[in-house]
Amino acid sequence: MSTCCRNYDEMIHLFVDGELSGRQREAFLESLRRDERLQDEVARYRRIIRTLKVFAKLKFPSDRLRKARAALVRRVSGLS
Repeated sequence: MSTCCRNYDEMIHLFVDGELSGRQREAFLESLRRDERLQDEVARYRRIIRTLKVFAKLKFPSDRLRKARAALVRRVSGLS
């Protein structure tokens, strides 16, 4: 990635969340236009955010959660 911005992880988050100021946004967009790795990172962060939003909307019956947890505990216990 180019060296325009000091902390790309933070800048990516701020950019995707719409929290960069006008100048910061323009500088980031310029870096984004030139840097394929940065484009990939922005796309990856956006996919993560979309996935988390979908997951947050899922409804699980509590008895299914208890059963899933119990199964997970059994599997983890079997690993040791």
